Amino acid sequence: MMIKYFGLLLAFSVLTGCQSNIKGIDQSTTGQYQAENLPSFVIKAISHSLNKPIEEVKKEDYSKVEELYLRVSDLPPELQDKQIDLSFLSNIPKLKSLSINKINAKDYLFLSDLKELESLSITGFKVNQLPVLSPKLNNLTLEEGDLSDLSIIKHLELLQYLTVRHNKIKDISPIQSLRNLIFLDVSNNPLHTIDPVKEFSHLERLQLMNTTVTDITILSSLSKLRFLDIRDTNVESVKSLSGLTELTILLANPRKLKDINVLNKKVKVAEDANYINDGV
Repeated sequence: MMIKYFGLLLAFSVLTGCQSNIKGIDQSTTGQYQAENLPSFVIKAISHSLNKPIEEVKKEDYSKVEELYLRVSDLPPELQDKQIDLSFLSNIPKLKSLSINKINAKDYLFLSDLKELESLSITGFKVNQLPVLSPKLNNLTLEEGDLSDLSIIKHLELLQYLTVRHNKIKDISPIQSLRNLIFLDVSNNPLHTIDPVKEFSHLERLQLMNTTVTDITILSSLSKLRFLDIRDTNVESVKSLSGLTELTILLANPRKLKDINVLNKKVKVAEDANYINDGV
């Protein structure tokens, strides 16, 4: 009887020790996983970017990611109104394209660590959250922010695509040195004059919707312009566009235009962009 008792006691001790070791291993593994892992909504975005099942995404995959799209709707509901620290994006060093849509970011200082970044889109921001932007950028969107002074991007001489909709911009003269621009969208800004645009000889698409612009005479020199949006502006004359042989699409309020008949017959005029396949 005594031998049987000691046998049971020994078995219990061994089993307890094993469970303790297993628990320790589990905790260690979990801790390591949490230390190496990014937030779940970022892992999901990486999974989509790499076209790889989310459960197969590993730390070594981070260096393979070149494109990342993060939206506030991807966050858990309880975090969507919270301030989010995005500094962990520094762990994805080879990012070439990054889009952050309406996430309440603590700041964007981590952008300084993304040396390969060429395309950046941020919707919803404060200027004081931004670092000096990389001169490698060729595509930049900064919308729905408090941007009023474009001097912060005047050094981005490689830019070809620039969108700064829904800001507080009154003057675009700081960017007149960006002569590689093909696409410029300054819609929904208190912008009155567009004279600096004359420097953008490569410009193919210009969007001025819902600005206070009244005069577009300066556009007569933009020989490559194909698409122009002047809806909800105070522009009444489009005579200056008559010599633009590449122009094919004009989004405007026709009833406001007193000389629409001067346009080349190939120019499609519409108030709703959905009715036009612009191809630009």
